[in-house]
Amino acid sequence: VPQRYVSQVINEKLDQHFMDFVNGHRVEAAKTMLVDTAWAHLTIDGIAGEAGFNSRSAFYTAFKKATGTTPGAFRRTQASS
Repeated sequence: VPQRYVSQVINEKLDQHFMDFVNGHRVEAAKTMLVDTAWAHLTIDGIAGEAGFNSRSAFYTAFKKATGTTPGAFRRTQASS
C-alpha cells in the first residue's frame, strides 16, 4: 500500500497527522515500559530509543503532548500508585 494512501486514510478517518499517529503508539509503548519493572534498568532516554524515538527532544515533546506530563513525572507518579 502506498505511504501516501495510508497517510491520507489516517488524516481523513482519524483526523490525525501520520506522525502524530505513529508517535501516539510509540508513547503508549514507552508508558508501558516506564512502569514495567522489566525495563527499570533503562534510563528514560533508553526507553525513548526502545520505543522508536530518535531524539530526546522528539520523545519529550510527543510524550508531553499525549499525556500532559513529562516521562520522569509519569514514572514517579506511577511508581507511587
